[in-house]
Amino acid sequence: MLSLESIFEKKCYEHDSLRLLSSQWHFDKELLSKALQDIVVFFPHYSRHDASHSKQIITNIERILSDRLINLTATDMWLLLEAAYSHDLGMVITQRQINDIDSDEFESYLESHVNDIDSEFHLFAKDWVEEKALLPKGKSSYLFINKYKQVLAEWYRQKHANNSSKYIRNPVSEIGLNSPRNELLPKRLFNTLADICEAHGKNFSDVLDLPHTEAGVGVDDCHPRYIACLLRMGDILDIDDNRFCPVMMNISGDSIPRSSLHHFEKHQSIKHLRIDSERIKIEVECENPDVYEITYDWFKWVEKEYYLQSQYWPKIVPNKDLGKLPSLSTPIVRIKKPYLILKDGVKPSFELNKNKILSMLRSAGLYNNKMDSIREVLQNSVDSVLISMWYRDKKSLESVEPFSKDFYDYTS
Repeated sequence: MLSLESIFEKKCYEHDSLRLLSSQWHFDKELLSKALQDIVVFFPHYSRHDASHSKQIITNIERILSDRLINLTATDMWLLLEAAYSHDLGMVITQRQINDIDSDEFESYLESHVNDIDSEFHLFAKDWVEEKALLPKGKSSYLFINKYKQVLAEWYRQKHANNSSKYIRNPVSEIGLNSPRNELLPKRLFNTLADICEAHGKNFSDVLDLPHTEAGVGVDDCHPRYIACLLRMGDILDIDDNRFCPVMMNISGDSIPRSSLHHFEKHQSIKHLRIDSERIKIEVECENPDVYEITYDWFKWVEKEYYLQSQYWPKIVPNKDLGKLPSLSTPIVRIKKPYLILKDGVKPSFELNKNKILSMLRSAGLYNNKMDSIREVLQNSVDSVLISMWYRDKKSLESVEPFSKDFYDYTS
């Protein structure tokens, strides 16, 4: 089977005006591949989001479409290739982005971690807000810097789809990416590319707001809604066990967040993976309940995306020649023994009603009337006397049987 890129090149040379797309892609591929390498500055604890991730997205789409790739227009192929390499560009953090730290929005983000005692950044965010997050001496400074980067990374990850869109619209001023653009290719198409990349991080309803059909280059049409759906599906299916870079994990070392470890173990849990034009099938076996829970949630996300796309497929697909999505087998998520899952998707846990526990600690509702408290004092006194008698006479009672005459004489 021919690759998407080779079919794209062949189609571009069928019409003079389409060759501009090929030229633009060759420049952008090199520039974007280099730019994506800078994601690790703030995201060394994340799975790969460099050119290897982009290539895998394209591979997944090639598997899904198979021989039907030939039915894509050259402009569609150009959008797909560019989107695969551009959609995570917003994870490159520039000086302009760092200025966001002084915003009220960032303060609210920190407060959300301060108020969430289960957050892995709770203590660091609390120190930050209280201006106690000061660089320590010695090797602790390395851990401090990593924790600082992780707090920022979590913040910018939430904004990365929107930032990718901004970078694509104004690559030079926003990020210093000198993509060679001119009037030979309409700016409108780059704005369409930005919309597609932004949509990969939005709700599915926002994807449906993209145009079904748009004028492409030359006699071509393009189909932004369809390309956005292919990008989302190819992205979410990049789940194989080689997604994390072992070198980058060693750079993070002991400071790697537990959430990153859980996602690493999620990818390591993949036991069977099939992606082709007929079927998508995934089987996972997790090592522990924490990994089980996030893995189950991830594949519920896969199922939700698949069923939403399937439901609206007639409004998404450009033509019948491109067919339907492959069938999705329900992902199988298991957990290794000795762990046992009582409810699908939920790790075993023992929970207490916090309000009732606090109420008991405050002695609220223990007594129905004031005389109950007196009875409690008297009962405690009786218990104390019995305990005292036992400590005083336990040696002499050790050999006495409960129903013997000696025991009766002693108690009477």
